Amino acid sequence: MAKATCSVMEGGTVCGLPVHGDGYCKKHNARLKRHGDPLVVVKHRFNTMACYMQKVLIGDECFGWTGATGNGYAQLGIEGKTTKVHRWVYETFVGPIPEDYDVDHVCHNKDESCPGGITCPHRRCTRPDHLEAVPHRENVLRSSSAIPAVNARKTCCPRCGGPYSYKRSGERYCKPCRKQQRIDAGEISGKGRPRFAECCPLLHPYDDENTGWKGPDKTHRYCKACARARARRHYEAKKARGK
Repeated sequence: MAKATCSVMEGGTVCGLPVHGDGYCKKHNARLKRHGDPLVVVKHRFNTMACYMQKVLIGDECFGWTGATGNGYAQLGIEGKTTKVHRWVYETFVGPIPEDYDVDHVCHNKDESCPGGITCPHRRCTRPDHLEAVPHRENVLRSSSAIPAVNARKTCCPRCGGPYSYKRSGERYCKPCRKQQRIDAGEISGKGRPRFAECCPLLHPYDDENTGWKGPDKTHRYCKACARARARRHYEAKKARGK
């Protein structure tokens, strides 16, 4: 004997699922018991603002968070996606966030005693006037504990204590340490003059045909044969990668 199936018409087609109770399938039987009609469909709307107000702790300074967190930041499920609450608060109460911008917690930057990291209480702050949209680089440099920010605030070389020099590209370097490195590598003498060896480490002669000079002052000597070999290896490796 064939099993009875649900005969409810929905969307122009018969349900056809096995009967669970009262002549209906499990889905339509549940609708019948809950709403009195097997065809009733109730869509529950998620009120993000109401959920936010239930979990936020409004205080005199920062607005705390009692809900879920991720890496120390307040999180909330919105439209099926996990969203950082401080970004949602900024977009809701302040305005749109520009592309590739971060939302920085200004309250953290003002608190010099906060060590930062995942235990930082300011990460859970959702107060609108404590938030500011800034480029990612600026957000990193504002940090008191991030390694790039700590290094960017240095004005002197940690090795010799001398001031940094800057290239045209903006890259900084320590001129005394760079000179000492070249002396240790045998490129120049202690007076800054090029050392004149008869051949390179691979025994290619330093003659007029095989010697090249580079650097801002043309004081760095190199072997043209070695340079051609390096360029050939680079080309073959690039060709092998299919580029």
